[in-house]
Amino acid sequence: MDPYAVPGNPGSGLLPRISPDPPGTRGEGDHRIQAYCFRMCLTKAAGNRLPFPKPDGYDPKQYELLLRVFASGWRELFNKYDAIPNAKTDTNNHGPFSTDNIGMNYDYPEASYERRREIIHEHEIYQKGLMYFMANDPRVPEDVRPRIAEWGLAKDEFVDNGSWPHQMYIREARRMIGEYVMTEHDCLSRRETPNPVGMGILHDGLSQRPALHHTGGDGPKRGRHRSAGSAAVWHRLRGDDPAAGGV
Repeated sequence: MDPYAVPGNPGSGLLPRISPDPPGTRGEGDHRIQAYCFRMCLTKAAGNRLPFPKPDGYDPKQYELLLRVFASGWRELFNKYDAIPNAKTDTNNHGPFSTDNIGMNYDYPEASYERRREIIHEHEIYQKGLMYFMANDPRVPEDVRPRIAEWGLAKDEFVDNGSWPHQMYIREARRMIGEYVMTEHDCLSRRETPNPVGMGILHDGLSQRPALHHTGGDGPKRGRHRSAGSAAVWHRLRGDDPAAGGV
């Protein structure tokens, strides 16, 4: 997708939330971490549905990239509206532009409590605004907007917080360094485990959320929107796969 404010014109600047920075060097670490979101409890049940609220600070320009995603034909919005009892969902991120607030959490692991509260608040405004945008903005396609508007927050969940989750879904933050550092090589059974003390079973494999919206770096995709950091490896750990002591 074209990342520029005026399609095809780099001089017009980038769309909001797209970084001019390169995605980094393969195999090297950096300051970026995978994105966070709130896992919402949604419902279509009329008596329990709270329409998506318009948050203070709402800015529809933040979702311009999503309009281009829709224009590309992408329609997998509801793939992570996982059903739970009482006509509700556990709704998670899915797709190239979704509830993951990509690139806005880098400070979080080492931040002060005050700075963390700022990051959490920005994530809340982003995600509430996203849901309101999809349910109400007339530029959202007609085969999308009414279907989103059928949903809303479950009134009887998180009743002391406006039906909004109390906590973000934080998949990665400060990393503890023990006697042994477990990496994907352990999870994919690529190396022998020293001092095995336990066994593990992983149902879904390894997954990593995006960490950056960018413009393709210096590769052949330069000048096109790309997401960096997303990965999924569907390798299931066996019950006899060992886990090292001192992790």
